[in-house]
Amino acid sequence: MKNNDTMQKSKVTPARKAKRTKAIKALNDYIWSLKGKCPMVTEINRSLIMQFCRFEVLANDISENLQGNMEDLDPLEVKSMLESYESINKIVLQLYKTLQFATIKDESADMGNKFTRMFNESLKEGDF
Repeated sequence: MKNNDTMQKSKVTPARKAKRTKAIKALNDYIWSLKGKCPMVTEINRSLIMQFCRFEVLANDISENLQGNMEDLDPLEVKSMLESYESINKIVLQLYKTLQFATIKDESADMGNKFTRMFNESLKEGDF
C-alpha cells in the first residue's frame, strides 16, 4: 500500500501547475513565432495550437514525474500513468500531423531552440 509521501508526490502541486503553465506559454509563443514558416500557424488554428501545447507539456510532465518517482510509486499507479502518457502522446501526434509541424524549417534549430530540438528528436525516434 502507498504511503502518504507517495500520494503527495502524485498530486499536482501549485508549483508544478505554475511550471506547466509557464511551459505551455513558452511553447505557444515559440509556435506563434513560426507564423509564416508553417502554413497552419494561423488564427483559425489558434485553439488547436493551444491544445497541442497543453498536451505536449502534460506528456512531458507525466514523463518527468515517472522518471523522478518510479521507485516510490505503486505498480498500478505506474501502469496508469504510462497508459495516460501513451494516450496523450497519440493526441499530440494527431495534432502535430494536423498542424503540419513537420513542414517547419527553423533556422534557430542550430542555435539550440529546445522546442525545435524536441520536434526533430521526435521525428528521428519515429514518434511522428
